[in-house]
Amino acid sequence: MSNPELVTNRDCHEFTQKKEKVWLGTAFNTRTERFYSKAGWKEVATHGKNEIKFEMTYNDWMEITMG
Repeated sequence: MSNPELVTNRDCHEFTQKKEKVWLGTAFNTRTERFYSKAGWKEVATHGKNEIKFEMTYNDWMEITMG
């Protein structure tokens, strides 16, 4: 599994400020898409024709970081 710390450390600030969902987008069928999937981000939608939208909740983030 990829190191989720690379993602969760960046988003730590978001979750310490508020406990809302954080989302991001990336192109389909890329290493980035696979990385976020393995790091615990949930695929929730598409954005436009060429982008996949991922989301992470505070609870998901806590589960990953606290193990």
